[in-house]
Amino acid sequence: MAIILKNQTALPIAIDVGETVPGSGQIDVTHYTHEELNQDVRLNTALDVLDIIINNGTDDIVSDNPLDVAYGGEISIALPNLSDSVITNPLNGDILTYDNGDWINLTQPSDDFPSLQGRRTTNLSIGTTWGTITFDATDIENDISVLEHTTTSRFTAKEDGLYEVSYTLTDVEFSATSDTETKTEVRLIKNGVAVGIIASGSAAGNYYNNGDDQSENAHVSNNFLLELTANDYVELQAQANTMVGAGGFTATVTADTIFWMSKLSGAKGAPGDDGADGVNGTNGVDGADGADGADGAPGSGSTLIVKDEGTNVPNTPHSAFDFVGDTVTVTDTGTGVATVTIAGSSEVSLDDFDTDLTDLSGITNAIALDSPVITITSNGSVITLNLEASGGGDVRFKYSDGVNIHDCTPPDTVTLTAGSDVSPQLSYVYIPINTKILTASTTGWPVEEHAPVATVLCQSAASLQLYGAYKVHAWTDHASSNPNKQGHLAHLNYWIREQSATWMSGSALTPTVGAGIFDVGVSAGTVLQLHPHTFPSFDTSTGSDIYIINDPSTPYLRAGDLTSANQDINGNDLTSANFDHYNLVIWGVASEHGSECKLMCNLPDGAYKDNGGG
Repeated sequence: MAIILKNQTALPIAIDVGETVPGSGQIDVTHYTHEELNQDVRLNTALDVLDIIINNGTDDIVSDNPLDVAYGGEISIALPNLSDSVITNPLNGDILTYDNGDWINLTQPSDDFPSLQGRRTTNLSIGTTWGTITFDATDIENDISVLEHTTTSRFTAKEDGLYEVSYTLTDVEFSATSDTETKTEVRLIKNGVAVGIIASGSAAGNYYNNGDDQSENAHVSNNFLLELTANDYVELQAQANTMVGAGGFTATVTADTIFWMSKLSGAKGAPGDDGADGVNGTNGVDGADGADGADGAPGSGSTLIVKDEGTNVPNTPHSAFDFVGDTVTVTDTGTGVATVTIAGSSEVSLDDFDTDLTDLSGITNAIALDSPVITITSNGSVITLNLEASGGGDVRFKYSDGVNIHDCTPPDTVTLTAGSDVSPQLSYVYIPINTKILTASTTGWPVEEHAPVATVLCQSAASLQLYGAYKVHAWTDHASSNPNKQGHLAHLNYWIREQSATWMSGSALTPTVGAGIFDVGVSAGTVLQLHPHTFPSFDTSTGSDIYIINDPSTPYLRAGDLTSANQDINGNDLTSANFDHYNLVIWGVASEHGSECKLMCNLPDGAYKDNGGG
């Protein structure tokens, strides 16, 4: 076999009899000039028959053409002893080979490549709103387990993968009755939702002159890649609209509109035959030692170690098991596993992590690891705050210097300052880091680190004994609650999410009012719940809905504008000339996704005669 190919270098590629066809895409192919063919002396001896040719995409390729016809991207063939063989409709740049009496186009995909092509055989009128195009003919459908023309409009992918999607509206005819410019637009629909980019609308200038209906044609096509999962379907929609002018027009897609798909990520083919064994290479350099293997199975029992304070385990490097604290005991469990007990120890430090973990734990400083409970009592002359854990017992408080177990057995107490019945006294109760003592102050919280316990507003001790304190505010900053163990962060988030959303920016309101017109538009904005959310734009003049939540006839009435907001919440007419001044409240609901946000309206409870009535 011989090949004629040319890359982007100045000279031809070396050619020898017996060369095989390069893989697709390995060589950028252009045409040879007549001079280049003559310069290669091997053409006089090696190329009596040319097996590989390149065609310009215009003419069919037949045998017996002169060898020196090499122009316009085409290299013709000279096969004086070969019967005529015709390739139909080759494309510019195709690589062809002659094999056992047949020409094969090496650049065309195999029939095994899952492909599907639908075609419309009749004309189709395009409306001014999006309409689905149907395809009544199926030209190619070579593997319905991968791609299937399921309905006249739907093309369904049966496997996950990457697909190439293309369409061509061959000829869109526009006809107008006055000076009008129109355009047609085409979009792809995936599972009922528009995806990708709308094809560039091909505008046609249509006009009406001296009573003659004139028309022009347009062409719309697109090609792109689409990731699909099994049972996803795609459809094609089109619409036509006026760009300039107001005359009436019609838009018609002529027959032979086509839509085609191919799956690019196909199934893996069967492995090829094993190649011949290569020559053994020289031995390489020894590699690095591998990682240590897993520990072997434990022995029949553990070694018992008992060490006093300040001593270390013999034969351990760098005193790795140097115990500081009370007696450390290792107990044999009888299965080769030992239990280590460090009696009386309050701290186990890992040097590599100590600083980072200590800094990170600062977020929990001043919280209680147990749920504290406070009560306020008075004997008529002395007011006392009592502190203990929920259910009784001590309360652990976390500070930057560690966890302190606050003795609340029996309940810890502190005396509060009494005020008078007409001038009560506010007390701040806390446990400071430096003393770890339950403390009350009438001036405020301390500046140093402390665990807050409560604020109490006390009147006279006698009144408090009978009626309780004016206010008792427990600062329950516990790590988690009893009995459901909800964490403190969850409590904070719960409170924040119970509040109304907070406006941050945007969402400007623009009303449009006129004869028979009452539209509202809201620009996009940002609102804050626990996290910032984008509130989308709304405009009832372009199809947005608004919900009239307190409509007297239909609560949460969904309306296309506010022309129907003509009565108050009691059903009274708001259009009376004597009482036609009233307020409407426009507000929004920010949901997790922009598509779920809503625009709302509150009707008034009445109206006024003029602007001064309110």
